Amino acid sequence: MSRAAAARPAKIAYGSAAALAAALALTACGTPHANSAAVVGADRITVPQFQDTSAEITRVADELRMNAADPSRRLSNLIEFSVVEQAAEDAGITVTQTAVLDARRDIEEQTGGGDSLRAALAQQGVAPEDFDRMVRVLLLEDALVERAGADPATPEGQQRRLEVLVSEAERLGVTVNPRYGDWGPNDFTLTPAVAPWIHQEPAAGPGAVEAGM
Repeated sequence: MSRAAAARPAKIAYGSAAALAAALALTACGTPHANSAAVVGADRITVPQFQDTSAEITRVADELRMNAADPSRRLSNLIEFSVVEQAAEDAGITVTQTAVLDARRDIEEQTGGGDSLRAALAQQGVAPEDFDRMVRVLLLEDALVERAGADPATPEGQQRRLEVLVSEAERLGVTVNPRYGDWGPNDFTLTPAVAPWIHQEPAAGPGAVEAGM
């Protein structure tokens, strides 16, 4: 992968996938996915896992006195991570730890690191502990797009990226606890589950971190 491709995830864009979800729990009655926030193929994102990740994002946001991404964006990120990781594993695609470290260094340099980076991640809905995972997923996405015959740095590549995500999510199967939102399989989005009288933000789509900051 070229240096340019590896550096692509270094710019944070505010548009992709959860506030504390402690009060949200999947009831066991009549569902095969009890205590799950979402199920992606063979991977189950449990309510406690989701709550722990969300709590860490909220903690960072509170510490920095800023707003963090909403719950649907946070869960959308976790779903995207799982889809990409399983798709790459099935395709035999891997990225080296060196590539991850290089991309991570680029992100830290371009965001200024420290609290600036933590703030960017919180706004995007990514916990600090998931930073390396996020970087690895983005590199895997690049590789999946290249495997599909497109350059991930081009508009065509970005469109192909969405097509790959939608296709792989359909192949694996994605089920989201309705208390956390409504999954849109045709455009890889998670629409927040809110009362109809509450203003609803746009659906959280794919691409936790993209070029554009």
